[in-house]
Amino acid sequence: MPSSFVLVYHRSPFDEVIDADGNRSWQDQKSPNGIIPTLRNLFRDHPSGTWIAWRQDENNNGEDETTVIEEPLTIRLRRIPLQQQQISSFYHVTSKESAWPILHTFPSHFNVNNADWATFQEVNRRFAEAACNEAAPGACIWVHDYNLWLTPGYIRQQRPDVKVGFFHHTPFPSADVFGILPWREEIISSLLACDVVGFHIPRYAENFSRAASSLLAVERGPREEVSSHFLHHGSALAQPDCTPWLRYQGRTVQLVSTPVGTSPDVIQALRDSAPVQDLIEDIERDTKKGRKLIISASRVDYTKGNEELLLAYERLLERRPEMHGDVVLMLACVAANTGMKVYEDTQRSIEETVGRINGRFGRIDWVPIRLTTQRIP
Repeated sequence: MPSSFVLVYHRSPFDEVIDADGNRSWQDQKSPNGIIPTLRNLFRDHPSGTWIAWRQDENNNGEDETTVIEEPLTIRLRRIPLQQQQISSFYHVTSKESAWPILHTFPSHFNVNNADWATFQEVNRRFAEAACNEAAPGACIWVHDYNLWLTPGYIRQQRPDVKVGFFHHTPFPSADVFGILPWREEIISSLLACDVVGFHIPRYAENFSRAASSLLAVERGPREEVSSHFLHHGSALAQPDCTPWLRYQGRTVQLVSTPVGTSPDVIQALRDSAPVQDLIEDIERDTKKGRKLIISASRVDYTKGNEELLLAYERLLERRPEMHGDVVLMLACVAANTGMKVYEDTQRSIEETVGRINGRFGRIDWVPIRLTTQRIP
């Protein structure tokens, strides 16, 4: 049955689990990902919507699979079969080794030698075809993140009747840095096939506007002042005004800044719950022991600044010897998926730095840093 709302993201909303009897169930992902829980919440308001994702299938002739997840949340899911080699090329190599470092302005990590743009195009084309097949006339198709940069363009070619949105969950770099990518015009052209392109903050939206106007013949709308809650003066990312729209080949594309938020009421209720209060007591007794506690939670990635954080903490201990024994840094740094050398190297560097600092400053009764690379439930 065609859907009026189609969400396109490369990963499924839940991990599939098959038991010994062949029964299928769904559970939360083991790998760290903050996007998926956010997107799942959309289906509380759109229970008849469809989620497009991939599944690994080594069958050359595998067909798309459509199923309805009943628990823990009702979601209609269509999965595109991809072989391991396609996933590795599309995601681990082209996305993570070429696009990811550019998006985060780490050009020194950029590697184009192994990139397989043809596979990237093919995977995006298949996502677009699946979305078009699921979309009802005039439906809204919402594509998420840079892995699917080309999907909006392919959708527009097949379904001019639908509304297409795209949300960029990563930073968008300055035009000169984005211009390092060999496929820059194709990417921008695809995103300009959208009706709306969203970013977390105005600076990223303005970076996109400038990249588009430097690469293609686009008309830019007159700049407008941004909302006051974005104006943190003194921040490196402050952007007082922003281009609200672009016009390209007769289409007007709205540029919006809508940061993904939190649910304070949910967080407060969780903090006040009995299990969390028990955990707080355990931390007070076993870890803090009356000390100041610094907590950092992220994942193993050179863009997250974990190594820089550790070096800053080491400098604090150097300059403030009176704090020795009175402060503990708890670094929850969740390990990334295996098989990607750059992340394995980053994790090794983090672990070595933690060991060096603890060895340099630690005492029998005090360990300066507590490190965990395990997923925190």
